Amino acid sequence: MRDRDKPRKIPDRSTYFTVETQHQGVIDFRTPNPVAGFRALQGMAQGKVAVLLSAAGKATDPAVMLRLYAEVGPDMGSLLGYFVGVAWRHRDLDLEAADDTKLRRSDPLAWGEEVIDELHEAGWTMTDMVATGALIVQHWIETVEVEEGVADRVDFGAAPRESESSPSSTSESTTSGTPGASAS
Repeated sequence: MRDRDKPRKIPDRSTYFTVETQHQGVIDFRTPNPVAGFRALQGMAQGKVAVLLSAAGKATDPAVMLRLYAEVGPDMGSLLGYFVGVAWRHRDLDLEAADDTKLRRSDPLAWGEEVIDELHEAGWTMTDMVATGALIVQHWIETVEVEEGVADRVDFGAAPRESESSPSSTSESTTSGTPGASAS
């Protein structure tokens, strides 16, 4: 981390929030934009993402997040580091890892690991890193939630209907799972 030449001015907007860490005091963050969050999730296995997102509501309990970290593995730390890095808006300190935008965009989990290493070097505890990262993820989830009525209207996640998934609904069918075998 390096000192800023001038303190960062934090706008009075809903996307900005503070986190009071157990050992580092109060720090300002900005909710990551939707694209930045999805970029990081793209690099993780789908099951790991589901576990992380389902636990984000329990982010205020560091013990829960540490158990989750153990379950998901090192990608969990890298992902939380990524979210801390893209959300970082400390008034007096900049993250040196933030300078590497090429790595942040090409390999978000590797960049998140760099952020975790920088926080560790600065004296952050694992509890502070995990709890802060999880709170940021929680804020991010709130910005990307699709209202139920909208999701129903556009039918997000629905499996394609038979007529939509094949070019012709009268094409040859298969029997016994053998491709090309026609039903008589």
